[in-house]
Amino acid sequence: MPYRQGAEILGRFIDDAFTAKGLWKVVQDEGGRIRGDHLRIEQDLLHHGIAPPYEGPAPELVVIEADGTFLRAQREDTKILKVRTAVSYHGKQRAGGRRHKRWRLTGKHCYATTASTTAFGKAIAVDGIARYRLNRVRTILACHDGEDEFGLTFRAWFPTAIHQHDQWHVSARLWEAVGQDERRFKILRERAFADPLRTADYLRRDFYGVRPGDAQDLATYLQNAAPNLWGIKRVPAHLRKGRMFIRGSAVVEKHQDLLVGRRMKRRGMRWTRKGADNLLALQALRFSGKWPTRWGVVAA
Repeated sequence: MPYRQGAEILGRFIDDAFTAKGLWKVVQDEGGRIRGDHLRIEQDLLHHGIAPPYEGPAPELVVIEADGTFLRAQREDTKILKVRTAVSYHGKQRAGGRRHKRWRLTGKHCYATTASTTAFGKAIAVDGIARYRLNRVRTILACHDGEDEFGLTFRAWFPTAIHQHDQWHVSARLWEAVGQDERRFKILRERAFADPLRTADYLRRDFYGVRPGDAQDLATYLQNAAPNLWGIKRVPAHLRKGRMFIRGSAVVEKHQDLLVGRRMKRRGMRWTRKGADNLLALQALRFSGKWPTRWGVVAA
């Protein structure tokens, strides 16, 4: 809803005139307050060793998925701002639907920021400890698209985590390499997922008809992806049953579309870093399922 319409509706509730600029300021101030609360928790935990009260026992498994996207910038020293997004959860439950089954994430928590990689990793680590007792969770599954940035972030802040390379990105890379030929793609994909190291060796020997330069790049890519292509199989069997047999980062990509894309990438939108971070804090609160409770506290 545009700020102008929102201000008009709000004005009817409070029986007083309310401008679009005033509503924008309320949104920015609330986002800034949420960010301030997070920084205080971070300071207490990392500098004073004071952890927030826990809501229950630590789960056996926590999944953390991360991905990135971009926003157009204004009044910044760059034309674009990179938004880093993370979604964490520890299970999935049926949420209705007969023809198309729907699933709800258990213990879902979202975080998004334009801050640096280091700040991003620190924030999701603090959120994990505050929300799941992550320091006591025995199995952490880190899902990402194989980009070095997120892989290194997870290794730095979650050194014992099991990594799962997003298989959709691998498939997309294979599809492009074979020139979108369905027959060759099916063969190459089947063999690449069965034995990525052997497939990489065959690519270097021109077994699949991929152009020499592309074949070398693809072989290196598969070789690097091989250790984490089936990381999910290193998760204890009783924790990876059914919908928890996770092979990619589809959850964070969907939330990134909802949280960032549909709200902050509309035609003509440009953002300052501060303005984007304040709204991202509100959006993350909303999609973490905490919005009604938090808004009630603020309104009181």
